[in-house]
Parts: sequence; structure tokens; C-alpha cells
Amino acid sequence: MGTFKDKSKIYTTINVIIFITAIALRIALSLVNLEANDDHMQVCRIIANQGHLPVAEECEECFHPKLFHTIVAIGINLGHLSDWKAQTRLAQLISCLAGVLTIALCYYFLAGQSLLGRVKLLTFAMVALNPSLIAINAQATNDSLAIFFSTCMIYFAYRFLCKGGLWYFVVMAIFCILAGLTKSDTLVLFPTVLFILALKVLTSQGTIIDKIKHRFNWYMLVFCAFFLVIVPLGGQYVRKNSHEVTQFLSIHDQEYPLPNFFKETYYGRPGITSVVNSYLTFRLVDMLKHPTISNGEKAYPLHRTSFWSQLYGRVNFVYFGSWPRNWMTTAPANLNLGRAILVLALIPACVFLWGFLKEMGLWGIAIVRFDGRLISMSNKWVFSLFATAQIIILLYCTAIYREFSFIKDIYLFPSLLAATHIFTVGLSSVYRGLDKTLWRVWLDLVFGILIVLYSLSVLSLIMKLLTRLSCVR
Repeated sequence: MGTFKDKSKIYTTINVIIFITAIALRIALSLVNLEANDDHMQVCRIIANQGHLPVAEECEECFHPKLFHTIVAIGINLGHLSDWKAQTRLAQLISCLAGVLTIALCYYFLAGQSLLGRVKLLTFAMVALNPSLIAINAQATNDSLAIFFSTCMIYFAYRFLCKGGLWYFVVMAIFCILAGLTKSDTLVLFPTVLFILALKVLTSQGTIIDKIKHRFNWYMLVFCAFFLVIVPLGGQYVRKNSHEVTQFLSIHDQEYPLPNFFKETYYGRPGITSVVNSYLTFRLVDMLKHPTISNGEKAYPLHRTSFWSQLYGRVNFVYFGSWPRNWMTTAPANLNLGRAILVLALIPACVFLWGFLKEMGLWGIAIVRFDGRLISMSNKWVFSLFATAQIIILLYCTAIYREFSFIKDIYLFPSLLAATHIFTVGLSSVYRGLDKTLWRVWLDLVFGILIVLYSLSVLSLIMKLLTRLSCVR
């Protein structure tokens, strides 16, 4: 018993250190950074200075729903901030706060699961110190807030299925609406949660849902009514003076013909060239040769046209995307750091893939046998559906827009909580299969080194931006 308590204290202490480190890196990067992947500050300034929500044609990023921009604009006016640097840092600190709350919710979710202490610890570290998520949380964009609202929505959907009760349902509905008012790629949550709830009702026998079934139809009706009125209008998905509905991501981006299966075709800044070349490849060797991408139409590394390579690189290496402009690096130390990360990150990638395959395997068995017990007896199956929906929508968008700039990790992170659960499934299975202590220690060591390298890569970016900031002053 004493050993168990000692281990628990050690895990708690390490989790606190991880959480403090994750917060410190986010705040530091938010303070030294003055750039973002896209210029959302222009939208914020129009709202703050002109007092209206701009329509899509007014600026490059004005097609987005405006909840994040409105919050920033209110902060700018309340603080009487006229300096563009102060305005940008305010927006970045709002994103930072959303990021901190997101990882806090992931920790709270993990703490409530029946898992090995080391599984909870390593999973939380991989989430909290993921360099891509930290980078997103330090930029003046709507991504962090969208990820936070999506994470909350998935969490409360899961809690509603576990506990029932009007309160969980209402909170889930509110966060679903807020996510839709923040960014368009979260809209996939709405049909996904409707599908999940419908499945649960159809297969429930003596469960929480069954007990409230007589009220559930009213819950769903009110939820759908509020969402379908508030989000299309408040999020400006339906354009003023028109019945035209904006495209899923941007009304400014060119749609191209769908990719051929074998034959490669090139449009814009090439990303998706064919089904085989882009969706059925993983170019690790080329990523190790060129651990960053180029953003032009020509002279780009081969891995830029590989869907899975792009996601893998962007998720794991903070310099991989070579954007924003001042985040680009040619320093050998940074590139070698990236190479080490890309090699070590294969382990957690395989763990996640194994967890995803296990979850999908359960669905396959349930479908083949026409067995609804997977749905009626458990609720964790919802995570695999949320993750699958997010991947499907990303595959769809990259297929119709084709440019590499759409192959982004930011379109995956709304399902962060779902990915967190799937990772624990894979990691738990791996640890159960490692019956020798030496192999478990080896795996712990690989994760530990990778997490340190993650942190160092973000720290190197902070120092790079801090040096540039000092020079500008």
C-alpha cells in the first residue's frame, strides 16, 4: 500500500511539473510572438474600430465566424489599446488561456479514467507539451478557442451519455453552438453528436438514456432549433442580402478537380496530387532529409504532397510548417532537433494507430454481428466516432482544395479529447503486452526523451523570437 501511495505522489508531482512547464511555454511564446499563420487581427481591429461585424469580402480572414474576434475587440476597447503589438499580445494571451483550459480539461478527463498511472502521465505530457498545440495556443487566431469549445463539447457529450441529466445536455449544446460560432471546421461536431445520440437511444436498454427517453426528444428538438438558428446567422455562414451559403473553409479559396487515383495532377501550390501519391504514402526518409517544407509553388520537398507525412510533421515539429515567416529556420541545430523528434515520434504515432485500430475493430465486430452491446453497455465508443468524423472532413477538404496549406494539424485538434482517449487505449494495450520491466522502462525512456525534445524545440523558437524582438527594439 505504501508503494502505491508513493507512486501516486510521484505521478502527481510530475504532472504538476508538466502542467507548469506547459503553461510557462505558452505564456512565454505568447509574449515574444507577433505573428500568426493567418492575419486574424485585421478582423479584430475592424470590429473594435468600426463597431460592426465585417462580411467576407472586407478582408482576407473576414469569412470566419467572429466570436473570437469579437472577444478580442471588446478587450482592445476596454483596455484602450492602440498599439498593434499590445493588441496582438492581448489576442495571443486569450488564445493562451483557451489552451491552458483545454489541457486542464484533458487532465481532468484522464484523472477520472481507470488507467495505469504511467499511462495517464505520459498521455497528459504528450498532450500538454505537444509543440504544435503550444504554437497554436500562442497565436492570435480563432483556433485555440475553437479547440477549447470542441473539447468541452465532446467531454460533456460523453458525460451526458454516462450520467444523463438536463444539465450535461445543456452545457454540451452550449459548447457545440460556441464552437460553431468560432470556427467552421467545428461544424462537423453537430451532425456527429446527433448521430451518436440517435445510436444511443436506438440501442439503449435500461441505461441512463432509457430513463429519460420520454424527455429526450424534446432535448434534441430544442438543441437542433437553437443550433440551426444561432450558428448560421450568428456565425455569418448565411451571407447577408443573399441565400448563398459560404463554403466550408473559405469563400476565397479555389476548388480544384478531385484528384485522380493514379495520375498526378498539379494545381496552385501542390499538396494533393493523386490518391496514391498523397493519401497512400508516408515519406519519413524525405522528412529526415528535409525536416521543414517550403511554401512556394515550385522547389518543394517530396513529402509536401504526402497527406500523412504533412500531418505527422506538423503535429510533432514546431518548425516543420515554415510559417509564420519569422518562425522559419535553417539552423542546423534546430533541423537536427527536428530529425530526432521525427524519428522518436514514430513510437507514439504507432501507439495511437494501434489504439485507433482497436477501437475500429470493436465497431467492425459490432456491425458484422449486428450487436448493439458496444453502444448500449459503454460510452467510450463516442471518441472513435468524433475522431473519425474529424479525419473524414479533413480528407474531404484536402481533396477539393488540393493545396498543401489545407493539410494542417489545426483541423485535427478539435477532436483532441477523442485522440487523447484513443491514445490511452493504445498505450494501455502496449504496456499490458510488455511483461518485462526492462521493455517498459525502455518505452518510458523513449517517451521521456521525446517530451524533453518537444519542450526544447518550443524553447528554441521562444529564444529565436526573443532575439529578433530585442533587435527590432
